[in-house]
Amino acid sequence: MYKEHPEFDPPTGNPLLWRYMDFAKFISLIEHSSLYFIRVDKLSDKFEGAPSKPYLDEFYEFYTEVPENLMQKVASSFKSGRRFVLVNCWCENTSELDSMWRKFTEGRYGVAVQTDLESLKSSFICEEDIHIGKVKYVDYDSEYIRQDAMFPRYLHKRDLYKDEQEIRVIAVPFPFKLDSGRLIEEICEVGQNFEVDIKLLIRKVIVSPRAPDWFFELVRVLLLKYGIESAVESSRLADIPAW
Repeated sequence: MYKEHPEFDPPTGNPLLWRYMDFAKFISLIEHSSLYFIRVDKLSDKFEGAPSKPYLDEFYEFYTEVPENLMQKVASSFKSGRRFVLVNCWCENTSELDSMWRKFTEGRYGVAVQTDLESLKSSFICEEDIHIGKVKYVDYDSEYIRQDAMFPRYLHKRDLYKDEQEIRVIAVPFPFKLDSGRLIEEICEVGQNFEVDIKLLIRKVIVSPRAPDWFFELVRVLLLKYGIESAVESSRLADIPAW
């Protein structure tokens, strides 16, 4: 279930949110009634969850008397800890963006699921705590990013990605199970699904501007099959001028 958290900066109001995906991922969403969260350490940007340079400079300066091998272990824990944190990403914008179609869908058979912040929050019906906040885009060479709290490091990205205008959904499932009185680490290999009410989540489905007509009809019929009454629309990028 969605839960507020003081380390998260949620968007103001109730903005439109977009998630661009290939058709296979869309099928998975509606078939399993769940959103897929990926481990932070499996994301393509290797700076995800990493300390910024100002923080590391302060860190090494403060602990000058600590043996170097111990310092290396502490520093490596910043990296290894990312495997416990799972994220699901949305784009905040008033309309679809061509750059997002190109970045997150391949070929002609993609869709963009449109929701809004309140619908996203209320759609989660899983037992795990779900948190939502805006990503801040910064220069990792000059910006100080806190490491003494759980989530700030996962709510920052390099300013190279600021066009994404990301709203990040984060979950941290309990990473251990009890086996014969012992705690054993149990984490997903790549990612994990979290149950949602897709009828609450999906406000509208936009079909890729490169998709053929039959694909539009396939998406429409598929939603009807699963009892989802959300509108299906063609991308505005496929509009034809009036002349």
